Amino acid sequence: MNDLAISKKYNICECESLELWNNLIKNAVNPSVVYLDEFLEFSKINHKKLFIRNKNEIIAGIPILCSSDFKDIIISNKIIYTPIIYKKKIFLNRSFGTINIELYNIISVLYRYLIDNFNSVDITFDYFTRDIRPFIWHNFYQPNEYFLVTPKFTSILDYKNINNKDIFNDHVLKNFSKTKRNEYRQASSSKLKIYEEITKKDIYKLMHDTFKVQGLDADKEYNLNTLIDLLQNLKDKDMLKFFCAKNESEELYNFMA
Repeated sequence: MNDLAISKKYNICECESLELWNNLIKNAVNPSVVYLDEFLEFSKINHKKLFIRNKNEIIAGIPILCSSDFKDIIISNKIIYTPIIYKKKIFLNRSFGTINIELYNIISVLYRYLIDNFNSVDITFDYFTRDIRPFIWHNFYQPNEYFLVTPKFTSILDYKNINNKDIFNDHVLKNFSKTKRNEYRQASSSKLKIYEEITKKDIYKLMHDTFKVQGLDADKEYNLNTLIDLLQNLKDKDMLKFFCAKNESEELYNFMA
């Protein structure tokens, strides 16, 4: 499908409904609380929430962080990535060829929208956006305006294709480096246990101490109390869970949401 055909069938519009935005995330193949409206607002960064539509049906979306004049797309250490959010429907009961065409059309119409509406683009996709050919081809046609592509690597574990109950030892641990395997075995020997309940006071202390080690002022950079209240609110809505690790003496080691 050429650019003209794509532009007639696919289109982008700004989100005007927070309910529609959060529903897209809840029904996405790559959901995350990081780009819920509550988190985007918490970041206090200018942003837009865009829907990508096939005709009039919303099939994807993307949050973009903007400069103060909304002329440039930027990144922020408060939002770790700004991925395309894909509706599960795209991947259900379809051939690989049909899925790949749909994904290519989505990235193509997004590419065109970004270069037509912004002076510069700094964006971080996630694992589900693998085909970025329109951005690569741009470098051939526009030698004075180019995209610098920097891959970042991550690990994905697909639980659906694993039947063995000992998932960690059989599928995860064996792929660790020697150093990581030794760290895991050391942690195992310390008899740490995982719990699902943790107080807000303990969360604050752990996060504050972690940022301090990294040389960051957590309260100044992130307003920790507000962030923890936000996490608690999402937990109360069953949109995330809390986990913490403690030793036999009930000493707290870490926290994960």
